[in-house]
Amino acid sequence: MTEEINDANKETISEDVVDAGSSPDVELKPIEGDDGLVSTVEYQEVKKEADTQEDTSDDAEQNTSEDPPEKQDFHEHPRFKELIEEKNELKRKLEDAQKPAEKPAKESPSFNNIMSMDDDDIIDQVTSNPKAFFSNLAQQLAYEIKSDLAAAEQARAKQEQELSYKGKVEQNYHEFFKDKPDVKAMMEDGSIKKYIDDHPGHNAISAYYSIAGDASMQEKIKAAEKATEERIYKELKSAGRSKSIATTTGGRILSPDKSPEMTNPDKFGGRDNVLLKRLLARQAS
Repeated sequence: MTEEINDANKETISEDVVDAGSSPDVELKPIEGDDGLVSTVEYQEVKKEADTQEDTSDDAEQNTSEDPPEKQDFHEHPRFKELIEEKNELKRKLEDAQKPAEKPAKESPSFNNIMSMDDDDIIDQVTSNPKAFFSNLAQQLAYEIKSDLAAAEQARAKQEQELSYKGKVEQNYHEFFKDKPDVKAMMEDGSIKKYIDDHPGHNAISAYYSIAGDASMQEKIKAAEKATEERIYKELKSAGRSKSIATTTGGRILSPDKSPEMTNPDKFGGRDNVLLKRLLARQAS
């Protein structure tokens, strides 16, 4: 019987706890006795502390705060798109500037060409409306005279430009060649003209530099070859003298070289040439 009463009391207390705990401003805490023991069946209502509410509100604010913006790719950044648009605009302007200027549309004459009219039509217009006919004729004459004058002026300007260009070219040639006496000989023997014909794209000045440069290089090569021959000849001559001294002091007599190029060096380009070839062959071996 006692257990049934206790169970009934527990159910009643549980229902009271649920009802009391449903208020958002209060909370239920177990009753603590004087002896320090905490009841498991009796509770008392206690108002919630302010800091707890503040913490709850802070949590709510944190939960309701906006999420941090997602990291954008560089090519999706607004400034990057602006730079791309500016670059494209500059490219369009550059392309427009490089386009050849369009020629203005040729003004169509405002008259009827009488040369394309039949004789009968001309007679009819003269007899029916002579003022209109002669006004049309005057417009045609003025147009043709104006066109002829413009064409003549254009031809004159072109001729003056060509003469001016030709004069400047001749002046430049004169200034360039006046201190080069060998140019006259090259012009007379046709060397410059031949070089220009054989090497398209060259003019007289570049042809002169090429020819003179080749000639100067050939002279340098010949001078270097001559200096080398003289140096080798001196070395051979010095080596031969030392060998002669060595054989004399040693008491031995060297047999003369009876090779064809040494016995008759003139047939082989001369003594110097023979000695040079023999030295080169000895160094190669």
